[in-house]
Amino acid sequence: MFKTVVSRLLVIYLIVILSALVAFGIATAEMFNIQFMDDRLQTLLREAEQINEIVETKFERNRIAAREELAIIARQYNAAIWIMDLNYDTMQVVDPAHPDEWEGAQIDHIPEDIREKVLAGYNVPTRGFFGNLYDEPVLTLGRPLVLEEQVQGAIFMHVKLSDIQAQVAQIYRNVALASLFAVAFASFLIYFTAIRFSRPLVEMNVVAQRFSKGDFSVRPEIHGRDEIAQLAASIDQMADDLNDLEQMRKSFVANVSHELKSPLAAMRGFIEGMYDGTIAEADFNQTLGIVLDETKRLNLLINDLLDLARIESGKFPIAPSVFDINELLRRTLILFESRIDAKKLDVFARFRQDYCFVYADKDRIEQVLRNLLDNAIKFSREGGRLSLITHANPHRQRAVISIADSGIGIPKEDLRHIWERFYKVDKAHTPSESGTGLGLSILKRIIDEHDQIIRVKSGGENQGSTFTFTLALAKEHAPKRR
Repeated sequence: MFKTVVSRLLVIYLIVILSALVAFGIATAEMFNIQFMDDRLQTLLREAEQINEIVETKFERNRIAAREELAIIARQYNAAIWIMDLNYDTMQVVDPAHPDEWEGAQIDHIPEDIREKVLAGYNVPTRGFFGNLYDEPVLTLGRPLVLEEQVQGAIFMHVKLSDIQAQVAQIYRNVALASLFAVAFASFLIYFTAIRFSRPLVEMNVVAQRFSKGDFSVRPEIHGRDEIAQLAASIDQMADDLNDLEQMRKSFVANVSHELKSPLAAMRGFIEGMYDGTIAEADFNQTLGIVLDETKRLNLLINDLLDLARIESGKFPIAPSVFDINELLRRTLILFESRIDAKKLDVFARFRQDYCFVYADKDRIEQVLRNLLDNAIKFSREGGRLSLITHANPHRQRAVISIADSGIGIPKEDLRHIWERFYKVDKAHTPSESGTGLGLSILKRIIDEHDQIIRVKSGGENQGSTFTFTLALAKEHAPKRR
């Protein structure tokens, strides 16, 4: 029960509406009851003034006519009218329920406080049994009888509260009936509103179930500008991202399989050749050297995969510190001295400041520099040029580091893909020069973890390449702006 959005919304809205109606009804009933009583008292007060005028002008001259006028007033309000002298002897009684019962009698049961207030010139309203003279509660208005500008007695008008309450109850019934129609109409509107509200959610649920089964081709057909339409747009974008991620996963698995298969197949072939005698014993040392190179390549691939996995899982913490990027470049360059000499490269280093202190993870940035220098040397032709440039930008609080070569370059169609995992400009994946295809992807993520940028520029094949990245300047060592 109440497992669907429609049923829950319907129940919640109805509870809210009914609670509001009940609270409004109770408050309105109390206010209306008070107002109705006040209006009835005002009406009785006006009629009491009319009775006083009748007594003053007609009672002595034509008592029959006066009594007829009083009877009209009594019947109009179903009220008992008592006219009493100063001794509280009844001068005239018009009571439809008790005709002539108290005519000329003295009524001693009138409460003393009411007697005193009325004879003192006050209008006194009261509710109750009026001194036990009535068997049911009545609304009584006591008013002084003023003749010749003096209080000569009292006028009492009694109206049964049951008559007043019957009129109020009829109004309550009309209000309740109108409320029932309002609730029924509201329920009808709420039901169809809930159906319309839940339909996009049902559709998105179906789409999500299709996503869970790997089908990212479906899309929720929901339009508009409200929150549900925005949610549908987010799901649409999520489907695109999941589809891209799935394609990347498949590509990643295929590339890893290929990269692992190649060295393993080569190692197996050489070992089997040595074992079955296909490879002569005299060539064992050379063959073992090739096998060793393949194991190194395999170990490098595994290490790169582990680094990439740690970075993407958030378990590759950045430990920033302050260091001189110029000095780190010099030390890293020394590590490649033998390879630079072997290719007879001309090294050009231009550091615009003697010291350029940055705030970054020194070990990770050294990994970035090694990767970039390794690629620059690897793809440079013999006798080429290797350039290292650094400068500080105090305005942006960044250090800019560039490593350029004059090698084979990168085709324009490959520039936007080089940060992807296992992407290689060398489509043949030759192990001699191409690496694992993960180095640039790893260093890109290292720079991203530092909230910095890295970009590449190349004029095309044989035009060389320039890699440029930024690091945050160390504030305590930052050069002053000029």
